[in-house]
Amino acid sequence: MPIDAAAAYRVLVSIFVGFVLILQMVVSLGPVFGLEIGTRFWPIVNYAMYSRSFEDGDTVEIYRILDGVTENGEKVELSMDVVGMHLWQYRDLGRDLENGNRDAIEFVATFVPAGQKLQEIRIMSFPIAVTRDGPIEQESQVLAIIPLSKSGSLK
Repeated sequence: MPIDAAAAYRVLVSIFVGFVLILQMVVSLGPVFGLEIGTRFWPIVNYAMYSRSFEDGDTVEIYRILDGVTENGEKVELSMDVVGMHLWQYRDLGRDLENGNRDAIEFVATFVPAGQKLQEIRIMSFPIAVTRDGPIEQESQVLAIIPLSKSGSLK
């Protein structure tokens, strides 16, 4: 019984399409089942496409701002531009700092001027108010203070 070339082609294409769909399912449902798959692949997956709406007067936290304080009390700006990250990487860095990730703390410490050490890292909000005339920036508030030891590592 000879194999038809067109039939073999259809079988191969079907297998490929099935494989791609299975991969997409694993990446999409990975976070649901506690897998560390699909949590950093925005905008392809894990994006709140249908997030809640905001009304006039609501305050929305856009992202968090990081600041450092040196031993002599000098403030060190740790903005997205300073650390060279885009919004989603910066958001993950803030989350890692809040969770006490030592690698994140060491990374942030590299942006301190030479000869100085961080005493603490502050995580601050960047809220805006939703109005009919557009968004209005609100005053930033300190959400968390991460104290560091004399060596610049987590206490």
